[in-house]
Amino acid sequence: MASKMLYPRPRILASLLVLLGSMLAFCFFLLEEDYLFTTLLLGAALIYQIALLLKTLMSAEGELTELLEALRNDDFSTLVLPFSLDEKEAPSEEKALKAKNLKQKAQHFWKQTLQNSPPNELRQAVMEAYLHFQEIRQNKERDHQNLLTIIQHIGMGILAYNEKEEIELLNLAARRLLGVNKAEKLDDLQNFAPEWVSTVRQLKTGNRALVKGKKINGEPIDVSVYAIEINRRGESYKYLTFQNIHNELLDREMEAWQNLLRVLTHEIMNSVAPISSLAATIADESEYLKQKYNQNPLDFDDMQLAAQTIQRRSESLVNFMADFRNLSKLPEPKFEQVRLAEIFTHVETLFKADLQESEILFQVEMPAPSFFITADPMLIEQVLINLVKNAAQALESQDDNEHKKICLKSFRNEQGQAIISVKDNAMGIDADAISKIFIPFFSTKKGGSGIGLSLSQQIMRQHKGSISVISETDPQKARGTEFKLTFL
Repeated sequence: MASKMLYPRPRILASLLVLLGSMLAFCFFLLEEDYLFTTLLLGAALIYQIALLLKTLMSAEGELTELLEALRNDDFSTLVLPFSLDEKEAPSEEKALKAKNLKQKAQHFWKQTLQNSPPNELRQAVMEAYLHFQEIRQNKERDHQNLLTIIQHIGMGILAYNEKEEIELLNLAARRLLGVNKAEKLDDLQNFAPEWVSTVRQLKTGNRALVKGKKINGEPIDVSVYAIEINRRGESYKYLTFQNIHNELLDREMEAWQNLLRVLTHEIMNSVAPISSLAATIADESEYLKQKYNQNPLDFDDMQLAAQTIQRRSESLVNFMADFRNLSKLPEPKFEQVRLAEIFTHVETLFKADLQESEILFQVEMPAPSFFITADPMLIEQVLINLVKNAAQALESQDDNEHKKICLKSFRNEQGQAIISVKDNAMGIDADAISKIFIPFFSTKKGGSGIGLSLSQQIMRQHKGSISVISETDPQKARGTEFKLTFL
């Protein structure tokens, strides 16, 4: 193939000299009458040389045209080599090695070609241009593959779709966050949250939105979405980046509550403590005066009762403020590798007798001895005590439930995270209340302080984990409530 390329310049110069000599000889013998046959032979040779020279020049023009086309299309795969370097079908991990081997093969081919034919500057230029453009193409392909790998494995969700709402890109983080394995149209993401698709459609370039949704396991998430529109090859594309900021919002919310509690605790304690002390003094003085002056006992009894009421309510308020302090001054966890079975054993021992007396079955599925978590055992034990106690109180209030049961178990999810589950078969929590149960001082129980679940959530946040709840109130289904502790 290479032997049919352009003749080198020395050969063309030699052809021109031979052609010039043939023309001179033809003219000389043409003037001589006795050399007719020789003149005819020289004329035929002259025509053949002219045709051969024209063919060579036309071949050079064709080679130049083919070279320029290859440059324009950035494709040298069929121009100079008897084999192709286009290895798009090869696996991505083998591309670098394939390209390197083929490049060495191309260099060897050119070396042999140049050794077996006279020097040719155009051929050399074509070879260098080919290898240069092939290297550029390989670098672009490698950069493209690296970029795709980064996009697929980055922690932020990325979604891209065109004007027809056909999804062009949905990376791994996006699929996990939205709970889908595959999506071709934007409407395929409707199950994540009812307002998700409509919010995305209305979002303009540079704007942000917050969408609330739930994971497959029922855990609530708050997704922050940012949009940008790009015109590519005459078609408009919308690119969305989004991530779950639920934990960050919980941290800010808890921080706001703690700041409020510190202020309220300080102000109320400063005011209530003197009132309680003065009320106690008045009660004692009224008792003393009643005995000393022997006046109408009803007057002193009313005074003493009023003072005792003030004292009792003041002390109740002081105790309530102590709960404030517990919520705002939670100790820092002391992390260690703890065997989960030991925590389960402590909780089972603590509740076993009381639950048996209340006719509640306490089913504990002991973890394997090799099941360890990194946590503060005292704090995690306190969380489990709160959850089991809440479940027991919910069951005790139901006289119509003959098979009261609380189940405590643990397992690892698909991501390898440790999960602790506390599940009961009580009546469940109403949908309106379930979104508020982690708010400090909100309680669905009569006389409840609303502190336990808030403390539990704060403890799990300290462990870089989360607490979630799923509850079913429909009597036609398996009613009950399940709390899950997830450790990252």
